[in-house]
Amino acid sequence: MKTPQIKPHFRLEIIEPEQVNLLAENRIHALSGEMYCQIVPLLDGNHTIDQILSTLEGQVLLEHINYEMKSLEDKDYLSETVPELTSEASGFWSLMNVQPQDEDLQPELSKINQIALKANQGSGNSAPDTPEKPNPPRKG
Repeated sequence: MKTPQIKPHFRLEIIEPEQVNLLAENRIHALSGEMYCQIVPLLDGNHTIDQILSTLEGQVLLEHINYEMKSLEDKDYLSETVPELTSEASGFWSLMNVQPQDEDLQPELSKINQIALKANQGSGNSAPDTPEKPNPPRKG
């Protein structure tokens, strides 16, 4: 993983100094320990592993960072950042446990994206195939 992030379907709740909660739609994963409060904010998809190690150098032992990162990955809390996706799309695919950068999935994801684009073209406040009803005549 080059640019890891906490899976985007999680909402983070950091309770310093020693608690991080990963909030999902129907569960909470509690991570206990001061180190999580230091590492997790850097797992936002904007930092490479080298940048994370450099930022925490002198604060946390390298071996401990590697261990905790491996632990988060093993628990399936981490994913690689896909900068081409919106945060909403990233959250959706993450919740479905799909890695959109997986080359085997590209043809299927391309079809899904095309369908979604067609559905969104020209859509406003009303459904595109629903004709507007005329106002009834006023009595008076």
